Amino acid sequence: MDISLVQIDISWQNKEQNFSTVDSLLSTSETPAGSLIILPEMFATGFSMDVALNAENSDGTTMDFLGRTAKKYNSYVIAGLTERSDTDMGLNVCYLIAPDGNPAGRYVKNYPFSLGEEDKFFLAGDKSAVWNIPDAGVSPAICYD
Repeated sequence: MDISLVQIDISWQNKEQNFSTVDSLLSTSETPAGSLIILPEMFATGFSMDVALNAENSDGTTMDFLGRTAKKYNSYVIAGLTERSDTDMGLNVCYLIAPDGNPAGRYVKNYPFSLGEEDKFFLAGDKSAVWNIPDAGVSPAICYD
């Protein structure tokens, strides 16, 4: 399996700029169909505690971008984003997007980074995950996990 690790200089709380940067980097690299593309935690906004500004529903602009990217490269995409919860706190979430552009897995960070006060803004998950994709099993962990 080909794996593309995409590390970017994240533009603070600027989703459109970060989408453009990821697009640009992927378009200048060889990403064969069936690859696994991995983006950083909170790649669209940076590690921001501004949940009100950055949090999205599971059908928001970041998920739309991830779906389009998975389809464009006919590949799996793993990426982290800030998702809304049922409270005023957010969720630090990692998604697996299938080559058809649809979510195939979801994982919520289990251990918000208390030294950075993430636990004051984000709810903790309570499960691990294992995602089976062709030629690999993937178990996500986010930063402090």
